[in-house]
Amino acid sequence: MNLTEVAKPISLSDLVGLDGLVTDVEAWADDWPQALLFHGPPGTGKTSTAHVIARTLLKDWFNEMNFIESNASDDRGIDFVRNGLKSAMRSKPLGTPRKVILLDEADGLTPSAQDAMRQLIEKYSHNAMVILTCNELEKIRPAIRSRCKVYAFKPVSPQAGADRLQDLLDPDMQEVDNRHLVRLVKVMNGDLRACIMFLDSIEFDAIEARLS
Repeated sequence: MNLTEVAKPISLSDLVGLDGLVTDVEAWADDWPQALLFHGPPGTGKTSTAHVIARTLLKDWFNEMNFIESNASDDRGIDFVRNGLKSAMRSKPLGTPRKVILLDEADGLTPSAQDAMRQLIEKYSHNAMVILTCNELEKIRPAIRSRCKVYAFKPVSPQAGADRLQDLLDPDMQEVDNRHLVRLVKVMNGDLRACIMFLDSIEFDAIEARLS
């Protein structure tokens, strides 16, 4: 079915179970926060939500110059922060007042790297808004947390998850019983990504049988 690509949220209306965050983003306009911190279990949409926010805020200027993404668990040390991250944050954005920098899995950064990053967030906030994602909030130093708007990502509710999955199905597959999709979301403990991967792995004719 190739739901994986179809399921990627593009706009704020595609986000599930994040009404508070969506309301905040709509209110920011040109007055963006200094930094954002998303925390929660894997599969709850932290990274894809960061992409949606970047698209929403940057509008026509969403491109590789103004949206920079890095996996912090791959670049854990202070050298990455002092060199790569500093260079990205100090360079001027193109066509927009600020750029957006996404650091996935920021709980993988060493304490010294986090200390250095805090200084960069303060110094270059006029150039860039930083979005940090993490699975374990307690691994992010308090000095970082205090400079971010913090949002908790939780597994989606069974019904909200089922409704989203139903929307993603091809028109000729809409007859799949919503109750089966609710059950799938429950089995996957609200991990919508795992649900999508499961549906992608089976044939349409087998869906009802596998979920019954």
